[in-house]
Amino acid sequence: MTTIAFDLDDTLYDRTQPLRQALLEIDEAKSLPFHKFLKVFQQNSDIAFEKVKDHIWTLEESHIFRIRNTLHQLGIDISLSKAQNFQDQYKKKSTTN
Repeated sequence: MTTIAFDLDDTLYDRTQPLRQALLEIDEAKSLPFHKFLKVFQQNSDIAFEKVKDHIWTLEESHIFRIRNTLHQLGIDISLSKAQNFQDQYKKKSTTN
């Protein structure tokens, strides 16, 4: 028997903590209010999800899009390598928390 649990309200696992920690790895973004970042990041994550679901982008492309586009919308442009580093840190922190 397999059990699958959904934590839609973050009571069991706070998914924003690894995101917040990974964002701190980007010097240019350290002063951003996290609540503003999170709102835009969630919007871009929804866009990216649709692109992956429709087989337009790879999962990796969607990850790069969501951080670069989010920061761009908030007035910060980062390199591809910084975006990849953010994703690597986010993934690492998501699995260790």
